[in-house]
Amino acid sequence: MAKEAVSAAIDMLSWTSRASEMVDLQYRPILRGQQDCLTPLNTAGAINWYRNPGLHATQARYGFGGRGGGRREPLRPRYSGVSPHVRKGFQTTLNGRKIEIDVLARFGNYLFVFECKHSLLPCTLHELRTSYDHIKKAASQLTTVKELLAQKEVEAELYRRLGWALTPASAIITCIVSCNGMFPGLAIGGHPVRRWAELQNVIESGVISVGSVRF
Repeated sequence: MAKEAVSAAIDMLSWTSRASEMVDLQYRPILRGQQDCLTPLNTAGAINWYRNPGLHATQARYGFGGRGGGRREPLRPRYSGVSPHVRKGFQTTLNGRKIEIDVLARFGNYLFVFECKHSLLPCTLHELRTSYDHIKKAASQLTTVKELLAQKEVEAELYRRLGWALTPASAIITCIVSCNGMFPGLAIGGHPVRRWAELQNVIESGVISVGSVRF
């Protein structure tokens, strides 16, 4: 590391007694005093320095669309290649209920509704619970959307607001898109969880391979 970068790096990795953050040695493993910096080597030597202090302290989301970015960002261009009816980040009020949908896509007679949740990959029980809470929140959001769109007149109104000249879908398919591989295979309230990489493969290739079997 260049000498001029050392001070900034230490600042990023340090906790001070004047700071409001909780002391968490996995993320800020250097404790800064008035004249000295202290670190517990047994903890600092076991953590993932790039993933924990680097990404967490800067609030970056490496590979997840940058700060605050979600998987809906790359999802739209990939889906746009197979359907002209794609919309991301859509908010509206239907039947007095406010909804926010990360990605809507109509393909043939099917309407796909995606809720995208992302966080740093879990490395502690606390982060695993947080990721699961995100998944549960997504399921609740999708349940609300599906209940509303089960009414054909509401679905027609949604298409009108989107500017899509479409008839009602034969089926509405929901999916929770996650950036980590902890929850694929889980379904909450009938909403399956799928990892982004797997969904990307289906969108781009239309093929799922399980061993020697292809669908």
